[in-house]
Amino acid sequence: CSRNLGHEFGGAVGLLYYVGETIAASMYVLGAVEAGFESFGLPRFDAHAQVVAVVAMLMLGATVAVGVKHVNRFASVFLGIVLLSICCALVGVTLFATGEYAGALAVGEDRAFGDNFGPAWERDRKTGITPTFWSLLALFYPSVTGIMAGSNRSGVLKSPTNSIPRGTVSAVVLTTLLYVGVVWVFGSVMSNETLKNEKLVVALVAWPHPLVVKLGIVMSCIGAALQSLTSAPRLLTAI
Repeated sequence: CSRNLGHEFGGAVGLLYYVGETIAASMYVLGAVEAGFESFGLPRFDAHAQVVAVVAMLMLGATVAVGVKHVNRFASVFLGIVLLSICCALVGVTLFATGEYAGALAVGEDRAFGDNFGPAWERDRKTGITPTFWSLLALFYPSVTGIMAGSNRSGVLKSPTNSIPRGTVSAVVLTTLLYVGVVWVFGSVMSNETLKNEKLVVALVAWPHPLVVKLGIVMSCIGAALQSLTSAPRLLTAI
């Protein structure tokens, strides 16, 4: 932005982006802690999530302070676990569609082909608000911003001009196919009531065990937090 529109405009956008990355890191860590407690049934206490999240943030900050090389090593491990969980979820929902595997769901009640084609907005039972396409898109949007992680760390690349376009375009294409595929498969197989009531439906139907996907959820949050903690200081330095 600064090269095309000037330093003032680029600095303003960069500062907002830096604040967003910083806040996102804390949200990712808190999400990982909440997902961990929810998925593995760990004992809770008052302000448990906040205390554990602070400890986790300090550990991640220490990892980032050591160097990007160590962050990349951890990122490879997290990526492997996430890819494994995605494969287990897709295999599970495929077997669920054929009736050969149910996981933690009931094939007769939770399986309904074509139950989600077309809009069917309903009032939220807790808030009383009826969602719209744009409100749900705003809820989904933060999950597709990870493609910027490579651009934010372009300073460590040997050839940024070649690597950034290839990596970014590849990330956009791959994640788009993945998101659309997962949404299409689960929306085509699962009943509407199951998708609305079961927050961890992807894990419940995963093969061979739901814990694989639950671990993948936690690891994806921690990995995203590491990327945000790595890119935020570089953005501030560039500003």
